[in-house]
Amino acid sequence: MLKTIFIAIYLMMIPIFTYANDNRWEWFYQNPFHLNSFFDKKSIQYNPQKRKAVVWVKSEALDEPGTFIISKYLLDYEIKSYIRLEEGSQVNQQTSHLKKANKVLIPNGISPEGYEKDLADRVSSYLKIPKVYGDKPIQWNYIGQFNGKLYYITPDANVYFKDINYFRAFFKTKDVLESSDKSAMKQVVDQILSIRGFGCEFNKHKIIIGRGPEEIIPESREEAIYNAAFKMFKDKKFYITSEGKKRLVLYDTNGNAVKHDLKKEKKKKVFQKSNRRSNNYKNE
Repeated sequence: MLKTIFIAIYLMMIPIFTYANDNRWEWFYQNPFHLNSFFDKKSIQYNPQKRKAVVWVKSEALDEPGTFIISKYLLDYEIKSYIRLEEGSQVNQQTSHLKKANKVLIPNGISPEGYEKDLADRVSSYLKIPKVYGDKPIQWNYIGQFNGKLYYITPDANVYFKDINYFRAFFKTKDVLESSDKSAMKQVVDQILSIRGFGCEFNKHKIIIGRGPEEIIPESREEAIYNAAFKMFKDKKFYITSEGKKRLVLYDTNGNAVKHDLKKEKKKKVFQKSNRRSNNYKNE
């Protein structure tokens, strides 16, 4: 009789503990490396005036309970960007010290597909605010073939920073000849890495793909991407903001804007890496 009562009480307690855990951590993503990712609803901070959220994220190994990586993100819904502020890990309930990111951080545009978008959308649903790129499926339009890859661009994730005349967008690539023996995990990883952000300064006829402002070479990949972006700009297929000077800047590890000129920092990197440009292009 006592054993029956104990079992009944134990079974009643299981959903309570499960609910308590689920009520704090909400799932949003599973990656090909067998990690389930959750965000913490209890500690989330949101500033409705600035449209910024600070959220902790936990990525837990499916095959190793108690082993996870925990990270702190700053999500900026006004300019559709994110910054990872710090990261730590836990193995067998022993938490390592949190590792701060680099001293100076640059906001990254939220990709129209993948981890950061799913995080931003789940957080926005919890906060009851609009999703980062809306509810419609992301559309990809073909723009050309270069170096054995097909190039596509989306009209659904563009941001125009009116105050600095800067247009940010995304393109993705796909191999012309897909390998038949490529594993499912490799396919997923390639799909994630195939999406890249870029920027255009239409008044200067420049495109920025990772390495900084580049001239538009006739019949090049850059020209095709630039022309497709300029057409979307003329057709007003973008989200517009005038917060570029305030938000598209450098940040410290606490998520506070610091007095640095982002464009000057990028130009320094361009100068330092200019000799690698041709090799990088060949390897893409």
